[in-house]
Order: sequence, then C-alpha cells, then structure tokens
Amino acid sequence: MPAIETDNLRFEVEENPPRGRFKLVNDEGQVLGEMIFSREADDSITIEHTEVDDALRGKKGGLRLFQGMVAWARETGTGIRSTCPFVSRMFDRDPSSSDVLEL
Repeated sequence: MPAIETDNLRFEVEENPPRGRFKLVNDEGQVLGEMIFSREADDSITIEHTEVDDALRGKKGGLRLFQGMVAWARETGTGIRSTCPFVSRMFDRDPSSSDVLEL
C-alpha cells in the first residue's frame, strides 16, 4: 500500500443542517480526519465526535482539526459546545481558544 500524504491536507466544512462535519482531506480526496457536529442555532454548534485516521497518528491530525474548527468559529461568529472528550480536552489545554467556547 502506498504511503498516504499527510502534509498536503485541506480543512473543509460540510454541512447539511442540522448535522455537519469538519474534515481533513488529502490531495486524493481521502478524508483522514473528521469532527462531527450538530447545529444548535444559527450561531451555535456542538462537536460530538472526532476521529483521525491512523495515518495521522503522531502528526497532530486532531490538533489540525481543532485549530481549523476554532478558526472557522471565529470567522463565522459561531459558538462551540462539546460533548466530544477530545475537543473538551483541547479547549482545556488551549485557553486562547476559549473565545469560541460556549459553556
């Protein structure tokens, strides 16, 4: 099996209300990471689950998704809630992202 390229990943948002997901996609169109969310209101979502492909283990794939989600939330004025343990831990570890966190 050929190696999966992990340096050329795109962050994408896919939404079909009331559900959506943030994705890390490589040049071949493979989804290598995703965060599943539900839309609670026009300006609020809840992150429910994060999953990263084994190809991104140790390559900060989860962090890339989290940072992309925070940047998107700031750009769109969307507040974030989390029932996902990974995302909740990331908010705890990165106080600079608390501006988008809704309690």
